[in-house]
Amino acid sequence: MKKAISFLLILASLLCMAGCEEGTSTDTTTTAVTTPAVTEPPTLTEQVDALEGTLTDVEAIKAARELVWEEYAAKIADKSPNRKKEIRKNQTTKIKIGGTTMKVMTRVVGSAPKDGYPLFLVYHGGGYNPDGQMNESQWSGMAERYDDVPGIYCSIRSVSDNESSGQIFSTDISWQFYDRIIENCILYMKANPNQVYIVGYSAGGNGVYQIAPRITDRLASATMTAGHPEGIDLTNLYNLPFYLQVGELDTAYNRYTITVEYEQKLDELAEKYGGGYYHKCFVHYNKEHGVVGDNASNQTVIADNAAWLAAKQNGTAYTGGTVKTETHAAKLMTTHTRDPLPQRVIWNTQTNGNSNNKRGIKSFYWLSTSATSGTIDASYDKATNTITFKQCSIKRTNITIYLNEEMVDLFSPVKVIMPDGSVTEFTPEISLETLRKTTAERGDPNYQFCASYTFKMK
Repeated sequence: MKKAISFLLILASLLCMAGCEEGTSTDTTTTAVTTPAVTEPPTLTEQVDALEGTLTDVEAIKAARELVWEEYAAKIADKSPNRKKEIRKNQTTKIKIGGTTMKVMTRVVGSAPKDGYPLFLVYHGGGYNPDGQMNESQWSGMAERYDDVPGIYCSIRSVSDNESSGQIFSTDISWQFYDRIIENCILYMKANPNQVYIVGYSAGGNGVYQIAPRITDRLASATMTAGHPEGIDLTNLYNLPFYLQVGELDTAYNRYTITVEYEQKLDELAEKYGGGYYHKCFVHYNKEHGVVGDNASNQTVIADNAAWLAAKQNGTAYTGGTVKTETHAAKLMTTHTRDPLPQRVIWNTQTNGNSNNKRGIKSFYWLSTSATSGTIDASYDKATNTITFKQCSIKRTNITIYLNEEMVDLFSPVKVIMPDGSVTEFTPEISLETLRKTTAERGDPNYQFCASYTFKMK
């Protein structure tokens, strides 16, 4: 039995060997199995790069703008993953830039509207206070002072306690923080970039005076309460609605009279430039410094500010009476929405030359220059495809005009008319590089320009 099994095994082996040998010449060819290559989807940067040369009509430009904004947001998230933590709903957070830290108390009220929340930057009272206790206590309650209107309220703690002038909100490093807060709220808190407002009380009012003319193009409106201007020029506020509030009895530093004097300065600017400079000034009847009702409605204010000021200056009694009116800062300001591309821009470059350098920004609305002196009065007209410089006192410095499809026809010649009447004509060059550059400069989806024209003033 064992021999039979052994024979069968040997036979089977021989048959197998024979089959294998035959297969060597006939069956060794096998069909290769092809595995499909895994194709990675293009990155945002690759998608944007692929747009080069395709921006040949308005719809393509609009689509590119959205994609470039996505790319910009993704780059921030990749390079600075902690940015989301700098602003948190109903929390106090810290933002660090260089060696300086700013604390921000953020309060969110209501649900986000379709276009995003109104954003309020709120500046506390206080001032020169080396140990910081006064500024700290003033800051702690500001996030809730104006919150009767749905929105995001960022109460900003000054980074300085030692400015003897009381300008604790306009130190050099401060400007970078304000840009960062606004950008963070746009990126991560659903803030509407066209509804950014600033309001400040006392030292915070000092801050609003200084901040509004310097970051004007980021704002929809501003309210200064019980502050001192320290001689600030307001020429840049042509497109920014500005509210001034003060107590009738707020005599320290002449805040009560100088507030009305600055109302009159805005009147003079509106007359000089033939419009713009929307403003209102409320002198709260019989109110002292600490109790001005800038967060309340139906308040009693002086009816005729000019007559009241004249009476104070002449040492006579004011007889013009009072009126009841709305003075709640958030309610007043939210009646205004920013036009990021106003047809006319008036820019005193000296006012924000230094702060723009600290911010790393050269632009103001749709204009850009590194000049730190001189005033520009410029406008555009889409119907005639022209840019007109009515005034330009900048000398020996480049000026750049940024353009998009809402301002001019990008595919037709554009005329630039100078103050002396001379005319230059050019056809805009659509540039993906310009679109990326302008997106990154201000981190604002409304300041993405795809074309530019640069010239030098002699």
